[in-house]
Amino acid sequence: MAYLPISSANLYDNTGAQYNVSRVLTPQNTLDVQKYEAYSPGFLPATFAFVYGPSFASLTAVPMHIYLWHGKQIRDAWNGKTTLDIHARLMRLYPKTPW
Repeated sequence: MAYLPISSANLYDNTGAQYNVSRVLTPQNTLDVQKYEAYSPGFLPATFAFVYGPSFASLTAVPMHIYLWHGKQIRDAWNGKTTLDIHARLMRLYPKTPW
């Protein structure tokens, strides 16, 4: 069996070798089901799930973090109930720049 890299998103065949896609394609570059069944289905390494799992979890975690930690500030800004922060208050001291 061939050596599988520890972290890889490559596709492998049933012997552990890198999947040879050209072995399952017709001359028109479409899938030939008979060649596919004779060769091998594609296999992904287990580490692929360990990379994709946290990636999908972070897609949910980031908006939830923003909502839970900053939701009130966002709602207040959306409704026009916010006060100017220190930087905006300091900038009011300077004259407006003409266009």
